[in-house]
Amino acid sequence: MTSRYSYTPPFAPRGRAGVAPTPPWHYAADFLTIAFEASQEAVAAVLPKGLDADAEDGRVLCTASFAAWQACTDEGDEFLDPSRSQYSECLIFVGARLGDEAVFHCPYIYVDSDLSMVRGWLLGYPKKFGNVHTTRAFNLQSPAAPALGPEGRFGGTLALHSRRLAEGTVSIEHEAEPDAPIFGSRPIIGRRHFASLYEGEQGAPAIDELTRLRGENFQISQIWEGAATLDFNESPTEDLDLLGPVKVLRGYRYSVAMSNRYNIRVENLRASA
Repeated sequence: MTSRYSYTPPFAPRGRAGVAPTPPWHYAADFLTIAFEASQEAVAAVLPKGLDADAEDGRVLCTASFAAWQACTDEGDEFLDPSRSQYSECLIFVGARLGDEAVFHCPYIYVDSDLSMVRGWLLGYPKKFGNVHTTRAFNLQSPAAPALGPEGRFGGTLALHSRRLAEGTVSIEHEAEPDAPIFGSRPIIGRRHFASLYEGEQGAPAIDELTRLRGENFQISQIWEGAATLDFNESPTEDLDLLGPVKVLRGYRYSVAMSNRYNIRVENLRASA
């Protein structure tokens, strides 16, 4: 039997068993984002070479987002098998500078899908498995459907290894300003890092590079803003709590859609080591 091309392992005969399919990948998601401040030292500790903390008075603007995604390829067959197309995620972004440009970098991200995790590693997101939940909104008036507008209350939670790692809430007050610090408000610089297992090379990764995530056809809904809470809890396996938060700012509820076909290499860290 002739093998067809598979974008990622396993490379099975029919070419369809690969964990992540060939790009382009198309996404839509409901986001609950909470802006917060972390210390400059804590942010600097999670930034790769080539990025500096975007600090003011020793503090850095960061965000924690709880997102419910739906994704597909050009064929769109995933819609008929929602277990393949839907997943939930918790994303942490820290403010950084790439030269004179203000960007976001993602040092921590947790997801409940192996497809999304492998796709994230290819993109430059350091994804791990986690258990993420967010409050749902419905186009109905019901006690079980919080208003997607003033007085709507939304929450997000992240658990890892049966431990609550992060939790946040947003109580919507009004529509947000266009410059709200949400997903897509700054360019995202990821780090593609793949270790080497060859003798004498474990300290020299096979791939280590900064990459700019390139979104196409980016769309965003109305953005709602309100008072927020955010807590990161200690864990024997995680360092998320080192980011604080020093101060919780505001929360945002919105939806986004975009496509991703390829990234742009910013710097080969392995070559410059």
